Amino acid sequence: MTASRQATIAGVVVLDLLKALQRVRVEPAPLCRAVGLDVTSLEDPNAHVSTGLVTRLLALAEHRARDPWVGLHAGEHAEPRGPLFYMMLSSPRVSQGLRRAQSFSGLMIDTLRLTVRTERELVSVVFNTGDAVFTASRHAMEYLLMSALSAMRNAVGANFRLRGVHFRHRRPGKVDEAERAFGCPVYFGQPDDRHILPVSALW
Repeated sequence: MTASRQATIAGVVVLDLLKALQRVRVEPAPLCRAVGLDVTSLEDPNAHVSTGLVTRLLALAEHRARDPWVGLHAGEHAEPRGPLFYMMLSSPRVSQGLRRAQSFSGLMIDTLRLTVRTERELVSVVFNTGDAVFTASRHAMEYLLMSALSAMRNAVGANFRLRGVHFRHRRPGKVDEAERAFGCPVYFGQPDDRHILPVSALW
């Protein structure tokens, strides 16, 4: 991606985010007006929104809600839709769903690349957004990884569990809220952003 071009997010993904914010009692309409987002345009299958606009919206949501974990909390209540989620849902095994997600992750964020790595008994799913603006927003990254887990739980079952979560950004103080939401140890200030799951979960 060139420095002059900002990544974009599919309109349906942004709609899911707005609905998730509403479920955590953050009214999306004032946020959209403040950042100049026309919600009606998001229903167009070809609609895309710049990452900068979405990160500004999330920063404003934190301020309005006075919630330093607003992205995480919205991700817990996300109900993903769109072709990438339905490809995962229709896969007979998690391993096949992850392979499809690797191939078509750009349908969500046009620069997003997922990489699946197997190391002994653990599998890592690394999220590389390819966009400095999105990656710099803790709320955006926490929403992305939390909503991805919500999608997996919807596809596989509520008992789906991770072994760990890594984030590149730092979080001062306690991380109990992140560990409660993800249901596993969460580490900040890491080399990349990833989910860690047992190999057995692939089947």
